[in-house]
Amino acid sequence: MSFPAEMIRTTTNIAEQGLKELRHSKPTRGSNVTPYVVDAETGQLVKNDNPMYGTGFKRLSGMATTLVVVPQVVVEGAKAVYDVTEDEIQALRQFVPEWSKNSTLVPIRTDDGELRYIDFSHSNAYDVIARPFRTLVNNIIAGEATDQTLLSGFVDGVNQAGAEIMNPFISESIWTEAVTDLTVRGGRTSEGRQLYTDQTPAGNKAAIRFLHLGQALAPSYRQFQRIGQAAFGTPDKRGEILDIGPELAGFMGLRPIKVDPLQSMGFKIAEYQEGIRNARREFTGGYFGILRGGRIKPNDVINAYYNSNRARFLVQQEMNKNISAAGILGVDAGKLRREFSDRQISPVTFRNLAVGKFEPYFPSEDIQARFAEIARNLGDPNVFTEVAPTLRSMRSLFRTLPLDGAFDVDLNDFLFEEAPLIPLPSTPQPVVGTQVNAQQIDPRTNLTRTQQALLSPEEQVIASRRQT
Repeated sequence: MSFPAEMIRTTTNIAEQGLKELRHSKPTRGSNVTPYVVDAETGQLVKNDNPMYGTGFKRLSGMATTLVVVPQVVVEGAKAVYDVTEDEIQALRQFVPEWSKNSTLVPIRTDDGELRYIDFSHSNAYDVIARPFRTLVNNIIAGEATDQTLLSGFVDGVNQAGAEIMNPFISESIWTEAVTDLTVRGGRTSEGRQLYTDQTPAGNKAAIRFLHLGQALAPSYRQFQRIGQAAFGTPDKRGEILDIGPELAGFMGLRPIKVDPLQSMGFKIAEYQEGIRNARREFTGGYFGILRGGRIKPNDVINAYYNSNRARFLVQQEMNKNISAAGILGVDAGKLRREFSDRQISPVTFRNLAVGKFEPYFPSEDIQARFAEIARNLGDPNVFTEVAPTLRSMRSLFRTLPLDGAFDVDLNDFLFEEAPLIPLPSTPQPVVGTQVNAQQIDPRTNLTRTQQALLSPEEQVIASRRQT
């Protein structure tokens, strides 16, 4: 936590000091940090009188060079040397770990044409400052690629940039995380990997705990291990023979990292399938799910259907990007198709994902039967029968949306117009002791017609006296 805080502090101080050195001493019209300024009193163009102007300019230029120019020069130089396109860089970002998605990636192409990358951000002390702006730019690029507005991409970039810079302050340290794995999580890592079970012998359990804490305290252990394997030609866990050169570079944070899009696609497919299930639950489940058993309004069904397909669209859109990126990186189309088939993805779905065709969701017969069951239990009309034509119209429109575009559908175009509530008329107050009541009494008997018809003779006498 202290390191990124110190980087932020020093960078802010450098910028503040540089601006002070650029600032003109007298009031000006417009900017007061340019070589020539407009005097506020005379309106004349005069030279900036700050004798430290040149020093301030050099100070800010040096900071900008460190933060922006040097990393970009390194990237562009590598792209030129290894003949790597910007499309390949963006394709790489689809398959790098989450912590490297907004890093400065330096591409390297091996002799056999395989594309690798160096995460330059790991060796850049000031990356914590530059990363938010790079995150913003990456989101703007992604927004343009999906036909989203620049403003939307900018806002998303700002939000993610804030998360990027705050992550070192709120995330667990390596040591704390290791201790948490052994205590709070009961021997399970944050990624879900089980270190030991209750049936693990006590001696083995103690050894596992010691090694887990040791690796947290000595993060370079694995790097030393890889260097030793490369030096003696010992295969790693995957059976690969490591090269000593890249492993020595990796000790300084400059090891070229191999990207295997086909292997990574297995994890991408698992995420895709989970996303599809979650999108379907937006319609059927959840605390406010429309199938929980209560009364359902037509607009509730339409809202749920819209939200479900919007979530489904984003999931399919991300998979479309993954498939396109795999193709750019040279993955064989047949192998990619078999990977999806092995994961129970139909050929039709794979083809639609590959060409960018959206497959919208529509309630199954079982879901429709549940609507009918709820209606019978409540004695209400089946709301699904009422909204089914609207849902089919929405599905037809959804099918025209390309996955490389935006989910540009206005929900208000499909909502039912609800009838306004008509207030009940005010209830008149009862009239007591008025002339109307007096006219209803027979003057001869001093009784009303109802009293004469229903009361016995004795009761009539008593009522007549009370009426008087």
